[in-house]
Amino acid sequence: GGEEVTLTGWGFGLADTKPEVKVGSNSWGRGIWTSDSSISTVTPAGVGRVPVLVKVGGQASKVEEAPLYDYEGETVTSMRPASLPTAGGATVTLYSRNFGQAEGRSSVKVSLGDGAQLGTSCSQARWESSTSISCVSPAGVGKDLDVRVEVEEEGGGRKEFLGFAVASYKVPVVTSVEPEKGNSAGGLLVTVLGRDFGSTDTNPVVKIGGRDCGRSLYASDSKLVCVSPAGGGERRSVVA
Repeated sequence: GGEEVTLTGWGFGLADTKPEVKVGSNSWGRGIWTSDSSISTVTPAGVGRVPVLVKVGGQASKVEEAPLYDYEGETVTSMRPASLPTAGGATVTLYSRNFGQAEGRSSVKVSLGDGAQLGTSCSQARWESSTSISCVSPAGVGKDLDVRVEVEEEGGGRKEFLGFAVASYKVPVVTSVEPEKGNSAGGLLVTVLGRDFGSTDTNPVVKIGGRDCGRSLYASDSKLVCVSPAGGGERRSVVA
């Protein structure tokens, strides 16, 4: 906390309305009126990424429309590499302004997922420096995923760092199909080879010439099987 921030918007009043500002779960605090579109305040202590609300004349702004404030040192600012293989197994490094010092760090946990579903954990997570933690990525799919780092401190305390939309798994790549030709009526079993199809059944959809296969089945991270749709022409694109 302790940082002076300026909030911009509208409806703050044409004169000093003695506004109040609420940052995250903290109590309402004093805001300094500047104009109908500007208020400043000093942030209280806090962690993570939190909404900022304004109250003027007893009326508060809506939390679902609130801007978000990131507390420095409690946010995962980036991850490298940010593009992960769907099979997992990549060594990644997560960065923050302050993961703390090595002394007293009894365990580190890194979770990856979408929004509230941060249940997939990296393996071999460890503290590298006050600004970096490394781990081995889990298998998965998806883009713009969130990450959570939990650092357990000596005495049982736990500190949490959040990163929003810092990671994505690689897009699938098709390298070949077998067979390469089929009849126009469709119904042919086609094997699609490539990479980054996912380490588990990801309910894939295969398109041939822009048309969905009658059925698409997952076989492995590098193999899909589908029933070809009806169609015509040569060298039609295959997309998974």
